[in-house]
Amino acid sequence: MHPAPHHSHHLRFYIVMVTVVVGVILVLLFLNNDGNPLSITNAVIGGNNNETIVEETGITGAVTTSTKRSGSKTVEFTLTTDQIPEVEKEVTLSSIMVDFTDASTIISVGGDRLETLNNLDGVKLVIEEFEGDFLVDDTRLSLDGEAKRIEVSGIALSPSSSKDLKISFKDLDYDHVTVEDIELSSITFPAGDGELTAERLSYSLDRDEAIIQGIVGNLEIDRTTTESTKFIGTANKLTIDGDSFDLSLE
Repeated sequence: MHPAPHHSHHLRFYIVMVTVVVGVILVLLFLNNDGNPLSITNAVIGGNNNETIVEETGITGAVTTSTKRSGSKTVEFTLTTDQIPEVEKEVTLSSIMVDFTDASTIISVGGDRLETLNNLDGVKLVIEEFEGDFLVDDTRLSLDGEAKRIEVSGIALSPSSSKDLKISFKDLDYDHVTVEDIELSSITFPAGDGELTAERLSYSLDRDEAIIQGIVGNLEIDRTTTESTKFIGTANKLTIDGDSFDLSLE
């Protein structure tokens, strides 16, 4: 009948030791957090088969957000900013819609110059199923390629044969441009103000540079407003570099 108290003594010893070890760990973490923070905060946002994980690492003051999907490596997002990116690439696009009043730029369609532009106060150019060279920045738009269909201020232009229409212009002073289904390996938005939303995540940009990789979606640039750029699409990595944080979706 004597072993029972001996067993109880060992049990109390183990409980005391575990309590001491846990207490020491908590004290070390607390002391470390007062100096150079070593804090990791995890939050899981989302439902169904998607997880958005937000991690804050105090060592660098960095915030990392990653979205994991079953069977998918991309995340849907919307980015609005007052800055206009530079894109120069050979592309295949569903459509390009351009509004402009610049009558000095020569626009060639099928080898012929569009002469009627001089008589219009504003021009709306719609180009469907475009393949070729594409360049846009905060001052100009240039195209050189072929399209299935072209429309100028409601007037459709048809090719003389079954071949696609060739279209080209350089350094067009545009007002508004919308590009659908553009695919880019990377795009950089200069430091500016705006808003980033991705699934259930929302973040305000404050003079932050946005770098997006593996991107597919629609790009809209409006040079007549302060919030000049909007991108809606998917990406496999998105990084926001500000003065004190780094936000990534990958």
